[in-house]
Amino acid sequence: MLLVEDAFEIFPADLRRFGFSKSIGVGLSYNYAEWHDSFDEETRYLNYRYYPNNSNLYDTLQDITSKSINYTSRNDERLSKYVIASLSYSKPINMKWQLLASAFGRFYFDSYEKNNSFSSREENNIYDTNTSNSPSRIKKQYNLSGLINTDYFYSSRTVWRTSLRYSFLRYQNDPDNDIRVRDYQSWSFNINTSLEYRLNIPTTIKGTVAYSNSENKDVRDDVLYMFTNTGFNFSFSILHYIY
Repeated sequence: MLLVEDAFEIFPADLRRFGFSKSIGVGLSYNYAEWHDSFDEETRYLNYRYYPNNSNLYDTLQDITSKSINYTSRNDERLSKYVIASLSYSKPINMKWQLLASAFGRFYFDSYEKNNSFSSREENNIYDTNTSNSPSRIKKQYNLSGLINTDYFYSSRTVWRTSLRYSFLRYQNDPDNDIRVRDYQSWSFNINTSLEYRLNIPTTIKGTVAYSNSENKDVRDDVLYMFTNTGFNFSFSILHYIY
């Protein structure tokens, strides 16, 4: 009877989903970013000659003042066409346990990116400019991810959640349309567990412990750059919803 009254007063916020869910479609995205930067610089060069017998006496050999005006700009452009697909399965194992498993994939085709930059410098009436343009067509790019999530309902107020997530990304440009050859791969693995307790309908206390591990491999012109990262995270929060 107390459990029924508690559920009626607290109104559990979690839905007990079940069954399969799938989706597939195509997408198009376009991104453009632009930066501008300018600054003035003044440099003064002084050259003195001091006399050992008289420290207060010196000669100014050189006094040169140089002024420069610097300007840089850059814009990045990217067009992506892709096919996206996802599949998920939910099941209430029993009154206490809830399971969710899902997979996601995105596959790109006929995509490209452009990086343009311009810089100029004017110093002592001498004007110098530099321009670069690096278009790149994407030969292969896809990212895959999988998720397993479990919920344990200790009571209508208390939920223990655990999730495991793995993701993989692969990017490779077309060497026939780019002066630089690049092959990029990355993967990441995350474990997240949290305990939630609902004080009342709008207020919830939550504590979380998370672990992450990732690796990036970037091959540029036959040179391998590799980065790894491992981290832990602890957090405590109070969530309050204002109606």
